[in-house]
Amino acid sequence: MLVYALPINFDSSYKASRITEFWQRWHITLSTFLRDYLYIPLGGNPRGRSCALINLMLVMLIGGLWHGASVLFLIWGCWHGLLLISERLLGDRHPTPWLPKPLALLFTYCMVLVGWVAFRSELWDAALQIYAGLFRFGLPVIGASFSLLVDPMQAGCVSIGLVACWFLPNSLEWEVRD
Repeated sequence: MLVYALPINFDSSYKASRITEFWQRWHITLSTFLRDYLYIPLGGNPRGRSCALINLMLVMLIGGLWHGASVLFLIWGCWHGLLLISERLLGDRHPTPWLPKPLALLFTYCMVLVGWVAFRSELWDAALQIYAGLFRFGLPVIGASFSLLVDPMQAGCVSIGLVACWFLPNSLEWEVRD
């Protein structure tokens, strides 16, 4: 109605086979803002590799704080900062370049999901309980259901969702076909 073209903000983020690619597809307007107004003014990467890695971590921590003033958002930002730094430091030795595409998708997806626990939890104790259930730290899991591991119906629904997410075209890809 206002003849204003809105920019694309998400581009099938879960089809990413690397964390760097995930961030190129996820919340594109926020990522562009963080790059243009934080990463580049901090010095970007022309000042050397260590400065670039520090700047990357700072930007991800600030991106976490942008979502809310909580330690859990900082942990989420730190997690993604560490993932991005590991890709830059390890290069071809990082698992995703040499894994088959479906396994690289699954690896990236799982790494992002680990971060979502901190992002979506309101309390640190709740996040710890979920992590304990996911990774079986031997801690008691109170009030959380991890029936996905044993319920074939839930596991089937999640599997169908992942297949649809990874292999079917998104709305932008449908638009290109027309």
